[in-house]
Amino acid sequence: MNDRESLFDLWALDGATWSPWVKPVLFSEMDESLPLSTAYEERESWDTLGFPSVGSGTALVLELPGKSALRLGVALARRGYRPVPLFNGVPHPDGGFVPSGAIARLLVSLAGELAQSGLPLDAPPAFVLDADRMAGGRVPTPGEFDNRWMVFPQDFPSASFLASHGIRRIVVIQRGTWIADDLVEVLAGHAKGGIEVLVAPPDGGPAQQADLSKASWFRSMFYRAMVLLRLRRSSAGGFGGRVPEPRQSGFYA
Repeated sequence: MNDRESLFDLWALDGATWSPWVKPVLFSEMDESLPLSTAYEERESWDTLGFPSVGSGTALVLELPGKSALRLGVALARRGYRPVPLFNGVPHPDGGFVPSGAIARLLVSLAGELAQSGLPLDAPPAFVLDADRMAGGRVPTPGEFDNRWMVFPQDFPSASFLASHGIRRIVVIQRGTWIADDLVEVLAGHAKGGIEVLVAPPDGGPAQQADLSKASWFRSMFYRAMVLLRLRRSSAGGFGGRVPEPRQSGFYA
């Protein structure tokens, strides 16, 4: 499957509870300039038996490198979770500063597996992120395509919406316990709304209480303002744009 509208409709299935949060950016930018090969590639094997059961009132946030997070999301579909891709960086034929094109191609190659999962419309969500969305703090140079991105509270359902659909806790699946600055601000809002927030390793190991102590309203506003000054909004939605070359100036006799 490589028709972008059909592909989006599969990942954002009509009538599914969490479809309104699927980000359309990668799908809308799929065209002839971005080859969408469905050829076989070596895939990670995920054992999901240690993850919370679908009847436990749990939503998952997969905070791993993009392709790993997406593969885990589809593996969790076999357990009964619906993967919800939140990727918001524009892909680029030259790769881009964040390799969103590789994630876009994986959305294609995993589509058949997702289609066969037979998930109910109200299956609990596994929100899929790219832990490398801010490129590990690296800064693009002039001429590079800067498609770094970050998450905002509106990228996720509110605490009240989650609770109204039986979700009582969020478990962040990631390596290590330190939660990224943008995500911790989002999760602090959920915790304030009565949702328990835990963090667990991707091997299905035990979860522990997430440390959200660094979140604050002032810090959130300051951090987002500073980051957004450095990120490039795309006219097509999401984030992505070429870093301009510096203008040359001088005096002429």
